[in-house]
Amino acid sequence: MPYNHRGQIIRYCIHGFQWAAIVIAFVLIFGLIIGQIYFQNPHDQIGYIQKLFFISGIGLALQACFGHKMPLFAGPAAVLLIGILASQSHDPAATYTAIFLGGVVLTILAASGIIEHVRHFFTSRIIAAILLLISFSLIPTILNLITSPRNGGGIGANIVFAFCFILVIFLLYRTLKGLWNATMVIWSLILGFISYSFIFPIIPVPGTYEIFAVFAIDPILPLTIDIGVIIAFFFCYIALLMNDIGAIQSLEPLFLVEHMKERTQKGVFVTGITNILSGLFGVIGGVNYSLSAGMILATGSASRYPLFPAAGIVILCSMSPFIIANLLLIPPVVIGCMLLFIMTSQFAAALIVAIEGDQKHTFQLEDGLIIGLPILFGTMMAFLPQEIIATLPYLAQPICGNGFVPGVLSAFIMEHIIFKSRNANTEKS
Repeated sequence: MPYNHRGQIIRYCIHGFQWAAIVIAFVLIFGLIIGQIYFQNPHDQIGYIQKLFFISGIGLALQACFGHKMPLFAGPAAVLLIGILASQSHDPAATYTAIFLGGVVLTILAASGIIEHVRHFFTSRIIAAILLLISFSLIPTILNLITSPRNGGGIGANIVFAFCFILVIFLLYRTLKGLWNATMVIWSLILGFISYSFIFPIIPVPGTYEIFAVFAIDPILPLTIDIGVIIAFFFCYIALLMNDIGAIQSLEPLFLVEHMKERTQKGVFVTGITNILSGLFGVIGGVNYSLSAGMILATGSASRYPLFPAAGIVILCSMSPFIIANLLLIPPVVIGCMLLFIMTSQFAAALIVAIEGDQKHTFQLEDGLIIGLPILFGTMMAFLPQEIIATLPYLAQPICGNGFVPGVLSAFIMEHIIFKSRNANTEKS
C-alpha cells in the first residue's frame, strides 16, 4: 500500500476515534438515565446500554454508506427521552412500539418526498418554541439526577457540587479551543467523575463482568398499541424530524455541500430505519446532531470516511460489559450536569432561531407571545405532581404528563390559528 494511502487511513482512524468518543459520551448520558428508569439490576442496565451502543454504531455506518453521506454524528434523541419519561408508568412494549411506528413514519415521509411540503409549517417561532420546550421539559429529570440517592454526598452537598461543576464546564467551554473544545463533553465527564470521587470517595465497585460478551438479542418486542403513548410520541417525532433536517442542512452554508435535498431525504430515511431498529431492540431512537459542525472545524476533516472506524469502535463497545460496567460508576449528579449543559446549548440555539430566524421582520411582542405561552404552559405541565397525573384518564397520562405535547400543540395553535392573519401579512411583506 502506498505511503500516502496508509497515512490517510491512519488519519481517518484517528478522526474516527474522536467521533466515536463523542458518540460514546452521548450514548452513555442517555443510556444511564433510561437504564435506571426501567431496570434496578445493573446487569439489565448494562444490557440496555449494550444494545444502545450497537444501534448507534449501525446508524453511523448506515448514514455514511446510504444516508446523507456527510460527517455528522448521531446519537440518542433528547426529545424521545421526554416521551419515555412521560410513558414510564405504561408498558415498555407500548413505548417502543411508538418508537418503531415513529421510525416507519419518518421513512415514509422521506421516501415519498412529503418532507418538502410540511416544512413550511415549521416557522422560526415554532422551531424556537420546540427547542426551548425540550430544554424546559427535562428540568425535572435533571433535578432528579442531581438529588439522586445514588450520589455519594447528601442532597445539599450535591446541589453545591452541581452548581460549581456546571460553572467549571462553561469555563472550559469558554477557554478550550479547537479539538479540545469540540470533545469537551468527554473531558467534562472524566473531570466530573474524578473530582466527585475525590470529594465523596464512597464510590461503588463494579461487579465481575466479562471483557467481551455479545448482548442477548431478545425476541422482537410484541407490538403493543397504546393510543395515548402513540399520540405523545407523535409530537416528539415532529420535533425529531425538525432536529434531523436542521442538523443535516447545518453543514450546507459551512462547506457548500451539493445535492442537499437528496441528502436530506436520504438522511431522514436512514434516521427512520435506525428508529425502527431501536423500537425492535427496545432502546431509545436516534437523531443526527447539529454539534457536528464544530467537530469538523476543529479536526479540519470534512470527510465521511472517519465515520466507519467510529461506527466500528461504538459497536465494539456494545460487546464489552466490563467497559460499560465501569462507565456506570459515573455519579448521576455528573450526568445531570452534562445534560444541563447540553440543554443550555439548545436553549441558546433556540434564542438565535427566535431572534434571527426570520429576516423579514424584527422580533416583536407577538413573537414573544407565540413562543412564551407554549414554554410557560409546557413547563407548568412538566412540574405537575405524579399524584395529579395519576388522576387523569389512562389515555391522557402520557400526553399531559410531560409538558412537551401540550406545549407543542399550543405553539401550533398560536402560530397557525390565533395569529394566522398576522403571520400571513408578514409573509406577504
